[in-house]
Amino acid sequence: MKDEEKFEMIQREVKQYKQQSSSFKKVFKPKNNISAASFQVSHTIALYGKPLSDGDYIKEAFKRCSEMLFEDFPNKSDIRKRIDELPVARNTVKDRIIAMDKDVTDQLLLDLRSAGMFSIALDESTDVTSSSRLAVIARFPTGNIMKEELIKLMSLSEKTRGQDVMAELKKVFAELGINMQKIVSVTTDGAPSMVGKHVGFVQLLKQELKRSFVEFHCIIHQEALCAKSLKYLQSVVTIVTKIVNYIAAHALNKRQFSNLMNACESEFSGLLLYNNVRWLSCGNVLHRFVELLEEVTLFLAEKNQNYHELSETMWLNDLHFFADFTMHYNTLNTKLQGCGNTALSMFGHVKAFEKKLAVFSTDLEQGKLKYFPQLLKHFTRTDLAHEQRQIALNKYSLLTKEAKDVMSERFVQFREMDATLQFILSPHTIQFENLVLSKFEWLGLSNLEMEMIDFQESAIWKTKFLDLNYHIQKVEANAEMDSSDSSATECRVENIILSEWNSLPNSFETMKRFAVALLTLFGSTYSCESLFSHMNFIKSSARNRLSSDMAAACIKLKTTEYKPRIARLAEKMQQQVSH
Repeated sequence: MKDEEKFEMIQREVKQYKQQSSSFKKVFKPKNNISAASFQVSHTIALYGKPLSDGDYIKEAFKRCSEMLFEDFPNKSDIRKRIDELPVARNTVKDRIIAMDKDVTDQLLLDLRSAGMFSIALDESTDVTSSSRLAVIARFPTGNIMKEELIKLMSLSEKTRGQDVMAELKKVFAELGINMQKIVSVTTDGAPSMVGKHVGFVQLLKQELKRSFVEFHCIIHQEALCAKSLKYLQSVVTIVTKIVNYIAAHALNKRQFSNLMNACESEFSGLLLYNNVRWLSCGNVLHRFVELLEEVTLFLAEKNQNYHELSETMWLNDLHFFADFTMHYNTLNTKLQGCGNTALSMFGHVKAFEKKLAVFSTDLEQGKLKYFPQLLKHFTRTDLAHEQRQIALNKYSLLTKEAKDVMSERFVQFREMDATLQFILSPHTIQFENLVLSKFEWLGLSNLEMEMIDFQESAIWKTKFLDLNYHIQKVEANAEMDSSDSSATECRVENIILSEWNSLPNSFETMKRFAVALLTLFGSTYSCESLFSHMNFIKSSARNRLSSDMAAACIKLKTTEYKPRIARLAEKMQQQVSH
């Protein structure tokens, strides 16, 4: 065969191969898109915490609406065929969720391992099957973003002692390749198993790391304990709970009371049941009870139920006072909630509330009741002698002072770190002598003092952080006016601060490292509590057979900020269509 003939034959074979390859791609791509669409459906099911079997009815709904939605499309039969081929059976959705969970975990571990430091928040709870679950959430920097991510939702087989938590954490960190020596701080709910002096988890972790670190008792839990310690509050709550349970926990009484409220044209739909676990429950229950006090009194009279407290002046005074006072605590609690809050800002809210308590006490002493609207309304409607009113006000003023004293005795760890926490926003004014560095020595801060001197003597860098503080004030003001945008990642205050520190030159490397370490600190275990709420929704009594690993995968996808790389996962997946 001549060379020209050989060359022609080779060209023909190459051309034929390319045509076959092109045809293969045309056949392969739609099915690849089907796998990607299957991943999207599975991801949506996980995001909304729905049962894995919901894929079937999503597909059925899609098929039915497509008959009308694509009625005027010339290729409507192809569209319907493609929908029919979509694999979303329960086991398929399960496999897709497991694959996406692994993918986001890989992304998390890549960032966490490359981070120079991180802090953790831990909390333990039980699911609907009474299994003990331990949530471990990490807070770490990646670029100009501070992330809060679930490392793993672990299962504790039997006991939940400090040594059990420590053993499980060590095992999981070893499996995932996470360096425990990078831990800056640990935040817990203050349970004995976590903070016990000898065998608590925190103490055992110190022994493991052979060094000290920052440890915080969740600031929200401490605030809730302060609210529960109020004198006379429990006696008021006990009576209110009995009355509310009589009305709202019995179906007939609840319906009859609802009809009474409709007849009275009330703006409320009913009373609220008290839940001792929920942080805001007490204040909300008392406030609603006071708002519906007339309707409650009338209803109980019709039912011949005698609660003599409802006719006692002093008890009614206490009721209205605590309805106002607990709502002030609720306002503080709400400010402390949320992910991404710095320990500095959270403790700032607590310090501000302590000052407000002094104002409340003065307000009560003077009898103006500017900050106690329910109590003022009650006194206005009640024919109470001036002397009796003054006795009540003096009592409440004293209670407010005692509440302030209780708060001043708590948050010890935050008070010790207060001046140090100021460093992240005020490095141009903070004095080196005021910094608590004993728990950060492992970061290598030997040059910190020299760098601070250079920094504070430079007008450029001082101006930079003055501008930063002004910018943060504007961001927080805008967030209050438009709460819908307050959770946007780029607008979170912690990320604005982190970005500003990262923009400093390397001549301030030690200062930058110290500031980033302070930014990683968890002020509360709110992220853990929020995660457990998702857990109870996903693994509910109706879905109690959901395995712990599968529930953990669903929770991870629901709570993570990482996005599963669906196109990448679909390419690796063997192409299958629904039969």
